[in-house]
Amino acid sequence: MFSNIKTAAFDLDGTIYYGSKIIDGALDVINALKSKNIKVIFVTNNSTKVRDQVAEKLRGMGIDCTEEDIMTAAYASACFAREKDLKNLYISGTDMLKKEFADIGVSYTEVPEEAENLIIGCDSKYTYDKMTLALRAGLSAKSVYSCNTDRHFLGEGQKSYPGCGAMVAAIEWCCNKKCDAMIGKPGTYMLDLICKTNGLENEELIMIGDTYETDIAMAKEKGCPSIFIGNGYSDTVCVDKISDILKMI
Repeated sequence: MFSNIKTAAFDLDGTIYYGSKIIDGALDVINALKSKNIKVIFVTNNSTKVRDQVAEKLRGMGIDCTEEDIMTAAYASACFAREKDLKNLYISGTDMLKKEFADIGVSYTEVPEEAENLIIGCDSKYTYDKMTLALRAGLSAKSVYSCNTDRHFLGEGQKSYPGCGAMVAAIEWCCNKKCDAMIGKPGTYMLDLICKTNGLENEELIMIGDTYETDIAMAKEKGCPSIFIGNGYSDTVCVDKISDILKMI
């Protein structure tokens, strides 16, 4: 299975860790892949943190990585905005999401009524006031984009928390507009960036994740092989837990 693979892309929440706890077997799998000269990259729909924060968390779990090994919906959204040269951009999300844009030279406005474009990210401290500003930006904007539309994610203690889709749905409803594009999973933009940056063909990149509707659907759309951490699907390689991947290496 791994004969043509040069890079393995892992989802994070529910695949590598639950909140602050690394999943049993994850580190062994990562180290085994690296020992075979397979590059390991981490791909997450998280739009609340910059890449270095994610890398620091992983290093704290014993996983050797740098920010270049991290692909987040926040960073991908910033790259998308730069690529599309989005003007008068309003960002509804955390300060770290805004920092990701600023760090690669993408400017944005803090005045919602000036918005020609709106990007919606997740925000665990979302408030009515923030929703109001996003609404005004959405009403002014010609185009609206979402970092992702995740319904929920597994966090600390394997408990579910509302995802970015909760914020997206609220603004879409209030503005009576649908997002023009979604940048994160299950869209392929993050895998497109990984392939472009690393000079990879689709068949040289494998996606490993625990959510069929995002991780595996993204890989299928991109034309990459995948491993689903779960069961019940016969159209892709499935394992019961991440440590089972060791049996395939």
